[in-house]
Amino acid sequence: MAPPAERVPTLESRLHHPSFPQPPDADVNVWRYMDLAKLLWSLKKRRLYLCRLDLLGDPLEGSLPRRNAEGYRSWLRERGLGGEEQNVETAIRKNLGATYVSCWRLGQHESEAMWRIYCPSGIGVALRTTYRRLVRWIEPHPVYIGMVKYIDFDTGAYASRALIAFDWAMHKRIAFEHEREVRMVAERPAHMHAEASAGQPGIEFPWEPDASVDVIHVSPYAQEYYADAVRAAVGCLAPELAETTCWSSMRVAPRY
Repeated sequence: MAPPAERVPTLESRLHHPSFPQPPDADVNVWRYMDLAKLLWSLKKRRLYLCRLDLLGDPLEGSLPRRNAEGYRSWLRERGLGGEEQNVETAIRKNLGATYVSCWRLGQHESEAMWRIYCPSGIGVALRTTYRRLVRWIEPHPVYIGMVKYIDFDTGAYASRALIAFDWAMHKRIAFEHEREVRMVAERPAHMHAEASAGQPGIEFPWEPDASVDVIHVSPYAQEYYADAVRAAVGCLAPELAETTCWSSMRVAPRY
């Protein structure tokens, strides 16, 4: 379901938001690894899908590092609000159910690990574009973008003393550091009034893949017939991208 129209903060304010650090080079490549069905859906619908934060698979996604959680509990107790701790947990869970993200990987080159994780069984594709193009896309939409920060949830904490909005959505455990994630984030405050399990699993925004994607790479571990099928399907749904659909650069013969 498409989100309702709403006031969109200025692009400059979103790019300078303290929860969304920006890369030093906006022309750096970014990658989206996905299965073929998700690609074809986006090409046919011309929509970009953002998944609900609590459905990403990491049980600690959106939770507080130990130091932040303990500090907040201490703050409540000092003010005689110790009984509010359960309400805080409920509020965090509601935030998770009202936050939606699209995850990309930052880096000039492909990642073998990402092929293995997100395109198992030797099938799948990777969209390649630039960070600048993603920024250009979010401008008319109520979406933020930035680099995820990776910290040790046992010993680390958010840089800010106060919990700034989106901090909990833009921090991940250090074990995920290999992902080098760029995250686009949108909120639907109205969804906070329902239990997360009853909320929408995702939201959609208009998207023109022809103008947003540079190259579609086919998994280096796919069979020849799979690559042919990808090219044929892309040619039907987005002819402009058919010529850019090619094998992963990892699919090379040894030079001995």
